[in-house]
Amino acid sequence: MSEQADRIREKLLELQTELGRIQAVDPEIRGLLESAASDIHGKLASKTPTQDESIVDRLRSVARHFEEDHPTIAGLVENTIDLLGRMGI
Repeated sequence: MSEQADRIREKLLELQTELGRIQAVDPEIRGLLESAASDIHGKLASKTPTQDESIVDRLRSVARHFEEDHPTIAGLVENTIDLLGRMGI
């Protein structure tokens, strides 16, 4: 699990970096991503992470928001969703 958890942490850092390059991000979308990232970090710290559809739902909303204007961010979010699925989160 450690390798997968590290990959998820890396994706979250990449997302933060990419978001930092965008001048104006909708505060609601930024909030969704930040709350999902916080919950993900909590799950990764847990000895027995469990599935949480609300995290995935929030990340899907973020991906939809960015898919047209910022496909790199949308791709990173989708990749993170895939990694979470493989871990059972």
